[in-house]
Amino acid sequence: CVVCVCVLCARFRLLLPFLLQLEARIVFLPQASHDEFLHYIRLCDVVLDTFPFGSFTATREALFMSRPVVTLPTSLLSGRFAQAMLSKIGLSELITHSPQSYAAKAVELGSNDTYRATVQQRINSMRYQLFDQKDVMLQWADFFMSAVKEAVPSLPFGKRL
Repeated sequence: CVVCVCVLCARFRLLLPFLLQLEARIVFLPQASHDEFLHYIRLCDVVLDTFPFGSFTATREALFMSRPVVTLPTSLLSGRFAQAMLSKIGLSELITHSPQSYAAKAVELGSNDTYRATVQQRINSMRYQLFDQKDVMLQWADFFMSAVKEAVPSLPFGKRL
């Protein structure tokens, strides 16, 4: 329909400046080595957790480098890793509940330097809760020791470090 095409063209012309601005700020990259991946994260102002399947590794690496991560959790376990990590460090404000709030939070972090710097400082001061958890490591060690002892009772075991 000619009328529909004209309306779509008019809407596209209205959105064109916004889309061109986005094109200059959003970069899609090819598959990279781990070192290249870390370099890319260092260059990011904001990391967007993938939707609907989240990325545990990208979120972990980004938070380790104090980069804000925006997430939209799903009902699947793979869609909730970022939610768990952000909750653990007290940044629930980066957990969104709709595609619209996901986009709005990403734009806010990407365009508000002061807010982004504040969030980065908060990540930097709280990330130890994700990465320096000796108690969790010891719990895992205890679990594996007891599981192996139960499965193979004849194995000798020394004391845990």
